[in-house]
Order: sequence, then C-alpha cells, then structure tokens
Amino acid sequence: ITEAWDGTSFGKPVKPSRMWAASEGNEIREAFSKQFGSASSFGSSAVKPPLVKSPLIDKLVFKLPRKRPFHQVLGVSGDQTHHLLWRMQNGEFPSMDGSPRIAVMMIGTNNLGRGMLSEPTVEGIIACARYILQRGGTQMHLLLSELLPRYDSHKLERLCPPRCNQSGKPFQSFMPAIQKVNAALPGVVEKLRVEFPKQLISLSSCGTIFPEKRAEEVMPDKLHPNAKGHTLWAHCLSKQLQNMTNTQWYILGDQS
Repeated sequence: ITEAWDGTSFGKPVKPSRMWAASEGNEIREAFSKQFGSASSFGSSAVKPPLVKSPLIDKLVFKLPRKRPFHQVLGVSGDQTHHLLWRMQNGEFPSMDGSPRIAVMMIGTNNLGRGMLSEPTVEGIIACARYILQRGGTQMHLLLSELLPRYDSHKLERLCPPRCNQSGKPFQSFMPAIQKVNAALPGVVEKLRVEFPKQLISLSSCGTIFPEKRAEEVMPDKLHPNAKGHTLWAHCLSKQLQNMTNTQWYILGDQS
C-alpha cells in the first residue's frame, strides 16, 4: 500500500489488478507531494525543493546538506513486518547527511493477508518501530499508523486450511483481525513512549475514511486506495502530523 506513494508496485507501474486508471500512479505522487514536499527515490541525489514551504515539512523530512526538504518512500509492495525489519537492518535504513525527523510507518496488513495471527503481527510491528527509534536516535520521531481496512475477503479462501473458523470454513472478513491489531496499538505507543522518552511517538488513525460502503469509490480492489483514496489519506496524515508536532501546517486542495 505505502509503495503506491511512488506510483508503483514492486518497482513497476501498477498492474490492472488494482483497478486503477492509467493516470492514477502520477496522481497519487502529486497528491503526496502537495502535502509533504517533493519525493526522492531511495539513494537519489536529484531532489527538488518542496512544492509548498511549510514549518511542518522541516520536521517531517530528511535533511540534505543544503537543508532542502523532501520525503522518501521506502515501502515495498507485499512487505510483511519481518521483511521490513530485515531491509532496515541490511542497508535500507536511510543514511545521509542529517537524520529523518519523522518516520511514518504502516506495516502488518500483509502479515494478516498471508495467514499470520494478530498477536505475532503486533510483535512484528513493535520490532520495526523499536528499530526505527533506536537507529534514528533522539532526532527520530515516529507516527505509527493503524492498519487500513481491507475488504478483499475472497482471499481468505486460500488461507483455509489452516486459518479456518470453528466450522472448518474460511473466515468471512479480515476486519476482526485488523481491529484486533489496531486495538493493541495504543498500548504499543504508550510502551514505546516509556522506552524512548525523548522522542515523539504518536498513533495515526485514518481508517475511518475508507468505510466499506465507499470502497468502490476510494479502494476499488478492496485493499489498495486509488488516487482519490490516497488524497484523502494524505489530508488525514497531514492533520495528524500537525497534532503530533503542534506546528502550523498548510493543507492544500479540496478537503471535502
């Protein structure tokens, strides 16, 4: 889901299976840049100034020697918590002049989608969050995102067995597992705040902008937000970053 901020899936243009229009990859990148500054591919030195000057961008983004802010999307399609942790431990944690100011992390839905139970999924989320905060030091702050809803219940058939209900049939929805993970995250944030008292740690709750009755409009494949869904999500994240930092923030575009 998060790789889509680069307009790609597995590093390539998104396949028709996401039910996106041909232009939506570009539209998603534009929506993200309007809120958070210009994007940069991992390791790229070709960085443009942000589209809007905002005090929050200075706290949100990585810093170059010339203090030009930008955001960097490090998600990979299909990532589970152990994949993300391995990548960060093996060269993909950002290393450049200056530290990231705020990391926004959403991970775990693919764990559930591959049959992992909610409890070990939460343990994986904790491991990733802890690594980010430890590696980033006191300059690193974390906005931990709840899992977004997913309504692709047809995928549960391939998980049974072993993930079956008491009648031996596939579960009807991913939502109980997602709700169980999300219910554990406030406690996770509180524990991390005790462990890392000098760092800002907050929880993002944007799932309500994706109700099932609007899924065809904002999440046509019932899992991945389209351009309209990502625009709504960007607005939600920017508001929550404002609350987190208590810093003035400019919201661009139609918020209706």
